Amino acid sequence: MVEQSLSGHGPWAEYQARLNAGQLCIQQGGDGQFFFYPRVIAPGSGSNDWQWVAASGAASIYSLSRIPQRPERGGDYYVAIVELKEGPRMMTQLRLQSDELPKIGDAVEAFIEQQEGADALLLFKHGLQEGAR
Repeated sequence: MVEQSLSGHGPWAEYQARLNAGQLCIQQGGDGQFFFYPRVIAPGSGSNDWQWVAASGAASIYSLSRIPQRPERGGDYYVAIVELKEGPRMMTQLRLQSDELPKIGDAVEAFIEQQEGADALLLFKHGLQEGAR
């Protein structure tokens, strides 16, 4: 059974509305499998028996690219595909919390960046000190 929508629109609008409200939610099918990119039908099973659930925000780096950029434009940054603890993968920008350079397999944690006059963004922090999570 599909949980009541906050926004009354499609799955992506629902995901974004929850993110704007400060909640990281992903979909979980009736078979217990989590999935991300928001969809009307669960992948694999083709079922419309799914619900929105809060995600832990814990993830690890699955794939990583450094994007070179001039210092006056903010300097280099990292784009990654992260694998959530729940299983789905998502593309994101990493925010470095230390001088340690990110590498595949490193633990990262989600955070929501609220932007005035724009939709919230889901980003991930890298280089958190143990116990700071």
